[in-house]
Amino acid sequence: MRVYYTPIRHTKDLFLSFAQAIEGFYRIHHNGKYCDDSVFDNIREELKKVFSAELKKHKVKEEYHESLLNKTKYWNEFSLKERLENLFKDEKISSCLPDRLFENSDAKDKFVKQVRDTRGSLTHPTSKTNKTKSKYIVTDSDLTLLTTKLKIILEVCLLETLKIPPPKIKSIIEQPY
Repeated sequence: MRVYYTPIRHTKDLFLSFAQAIEGFYRIHHNGKYCDDSVFDNIREELKKVFSAELKKHKVKEEYHESLLNKTKYWNEFSLKERLENLFKDEKISSCLPDRLFENSDAKDKFVKQVRDTRGSLTHPTSKTNKTKSKYIVTDSDLTLLTTKLKIILEVCLLETLKIPPPKIKSIIEQPY
């Protein structure tokens, strides 16, 4: 909710807030896992055994083992890219989006890649030379447009959870834009 109640925000901060909000929404309202948690727990235990052996074999300091092994906790969760793609496949959500939000499926695909890569570059900044490796990282007015699209998608998701009929959601969403 802070994205609506803090009037002046830096564009990058606003973008990251909407990306996180969509991830949080998806985590709460959708199954975003590759397999059942109990199955993955078994896989994870096996991975930990193999990783532990490899870490020792390659003489990685033991103080780093737990940190590296803890990263496997999230391997069963969909990425932001997969979450956005699944939202677009959800007829309840996609039918409520403004018709002119995306020209075609290629535009949706590009949008998803832009969100993924821009979020990654802002969350994990690297040298300037590495930032140019992805053609999907956006800045300036393109970032503002990307942020606006994320906001629209989040608003549709929130209105849909309130069980508002899709035609009404579409009407509500299209008015200010």
